[in-house]
Amino acid sequence: MNWKKLSLFLILSGFSFYSCRQEEKPVVKQQTEQELKDKLLEFNKNKANAEDKIIADFIEENYPEATTSNTGIRYVIYQSGNESIVSENSIVLVHYSIESLGGIEYYSTKTKGPEKIWIGHEDVPSGLHEGLVFMAPGDSAVFVMPSNRAYGLTGDQGSIPQNAILVYHVEMIDVE
Repeated sequence: MNWKKLSLFLILSGFSFYSCRQEEKPVVKQQTEQELKDKLLEFNKNKANAEDKIIADFIEENYPEATTSNTGIRYVIYQSGNESIVSENSIVLVHYSIESLGGIEYYSTKTKGPEKIWIGHEDVPSGLHEGLVFMAPGDSAVFVMPSNRAYGLTGDQGSIPQNAILVYHVEMIDVE
């Protein structure tokens, strides 16, 4: 009977010792803040270069006369002959539609009427603000925007997807 108790004690002691033992975890190298920034910068550069190639191919096929802004927006302005009076803080009245490079329409003001946009202040993509400054009342335009000048990483949380390259068709009606 003592052997049984001793055996049981040894088994339970061994089990307790084994179950309490901590397993060694593999060592994970912590990235420095600079290493993380460098990786993100490299990722963003590669993404921008890939988008630029897609846009360049689209422009070559559809709008070879397009001009490129210093921020990467491609645009064609169909001028009415009026002088541009749009600047920062102007309020413009426009009709516009937004579509994908494949022609899927995400949004259009044609169904609800023209929209007023306060240049530099409204909650619309920065690329649209930039493009509208090139226009005058009566002009129409096409703006092809890389995702970082449109709705970026988040999309519009509705119909425009994340990282979407967008095509804007714009008609400027008036400037206040």
